[in-house]
Amino acid sequence: MLTGAFIKLVLVAIVIALPVAWVVGGEWKTTFAYPAPTSLLTFVVPSLLALLVAGLTVSFHTLRAARKSPVHCLKA
Repeated sequence: MLTGAFIKLVLVAIVIALPVAWVVGGEWKTTFAYPAPTSLLTFVVPSLLALLVAGLTVSFHTLRAARKSPVHCLKA
C-alpha cells in the first residue's frame, strides 16, 4: 500500500517531466551542428530506473521499520 502510493507519485512526476524534457531537449539539440535523433528509450529507461529506485527505497524502509522492535519505537 505504501509502495503503491509512492509509485503513483513517481508516475505523476514522470508524466509531467517527460513532455518538458522532450521539448527542452529538442530545442537544445537544434543549436548543435549535427544533432542526434532522440530515441524513445532515452526517456523510457530513466523512467523505469526511477520507478525501480523509488520502489526499492520504500520497500527497504518498510522492512526496516517492520523488523524494529516496538519497544525501541515507544522509548524514542
